[in-house]
Amino acid sequence: MPPKQNEKNLIGDPPKAVKLSFEEAMKELEVIVQQMASGELPLEKLVESHEQAMRLVKLCEELLADARERIRFIENNSDGSVKIKAAVTIEETSSEENF
Repeated sequence: MPPKQNEKNLIGDPPKAVKLSFEEAMKELEVIVQQMASGELPLEKLVESHEQAMRLVKLCEELLADARERIRFIENNSDGSVKIKAAVTIEETSSEENF
């Protein structure tokens, strides 16, 4: 049976894998960064923490990419109809802003 879409949000070794939301992954990443910045971790733990942090960063990037794909902008046409427009990237929106 193929994995469900939400099942790809797994972090850690398969026996200890846990499903994380974007917010949970970010909180865990913040904790790891604080621990690493403290200067109190032994080298081996520092390397393990870095590896875990990189997995969390990758997960967050994947979750953001998935969210971007699902976002749709609703645009009112001049005739009053509604048009669904595919999501745009941050780069596209920043170049379109008129202030």
